[in-house]
Amino acid sequence: MNISSTLLEPMLTLHQKLHACQNKKAAWEIVEEYFTCFSMQTVNKDLWTMLFASITKNEEVPMQKGVERENLIFFYQFTLLMIEAVQLLQSKKKAQHQPAATH
Repeated sequence: MNISSTLLEPMLTLHQKLHACQNKKAAWEIVEEYFTCFSMQTVNKDLWTMLFASITKNEEVPMQKGVERENLIFFYQFTLLMIEAVQLLQSKKKAQHQPAATH
């Protein structure tokens, strides 16, 4: 199944919303959508495939179909977006716990 073509537009919309709003609601929406698309088993498998591909010869990489490569690229892009959302959540949490500066 080619997940990238059906989910690319919603992912781009989430990315634009995160950059426009810079709020926790937009970030949590990305985290929730990410784990709706990818189970932990899929995350582990795809991360392993990426690692395996980077440390072996091209002939040994199990991805032969274009759809598999497209899905892995989509996974990579969505993972970056999810990490960006989590970083925003972390920075908001850190700012919330810092005392206000006094002059």
